Amino acid sequence: MAAVSDSGAERAALVARIFARQVCELFERNSLRILTGTAEIDAAAAAVSLAEIRFGEFAGSCRNHIKDMDRLADIVFGR
Repeated sequence: MAAVSDSGAERAALVARIFARQVCELFERNSLRILTGTAEIDAAAAAVSLAEIRFGEFAGSCRNHIKDMDRLADIVFGR
C-alpha cells in the first residue's frame, strides 16, 4: 500500500510542478507582450520593469519540464 501512496504523492508533485511551469510560461509570454506590444514603453523602461518582476527567474523556471512530463506519463500510462 505504501507504493501506491508514494506514487500518488509523486504524481501530485509532478502535476503541481508542470502546472506551475505552464503558469510561468504564460506570465513570461504575456508580460513581454504587454511591455513591448503597446510601443509606448521604451526599451530601457521595459528592461527596468522586467528586472522588477524578476523576469529572468521565470525564464529559467522550465528546467526538467520535459523530464517531469515524461515521468508523469510513465506513472499515468504504466510505462
